[in-house]
Amino acid sequence: MPRLEMTVRVQVKTTTLPQNGSYRFEMRKGYRNNPQGTRPYGTDDYDIAALVILPLDLVIFTAEKLASHRIAAHRLEVLSATSRHSLSKAFDALGLSLHACAYRPRH
Repeated sequence: MPRLEMTVRVQVKTTTLPQNGSYRFEMRKGYRNNPQGTRPYGTDDYDIAALVILPLDLVIFTAEKLASHRIAAHRLEVLSATSRHSLSKAFDALGLSLHACAYRPRH
């Protein structure tokens, strides 16, 4: 399979504690103390979101462009076992093959 030469833009969002039984990720740019505050991402600002639950060492990937993502705590066991599958699904949603995009060192 030929190697694709392209860039997939990943926006990383982190959280540490659940709120009301879910881990929540706000898809906004900027920061609270910035004079402009925070702003929503545009639909073309990133390709894939990497949602990271820091204390669990868990990353869930998605190509869904939502204002916020919530991951229910009761789903974590299943998601932990399929974290790489979420990356493959995100690439599929972009019409890309994860296998074709995998890094291969040049000799």
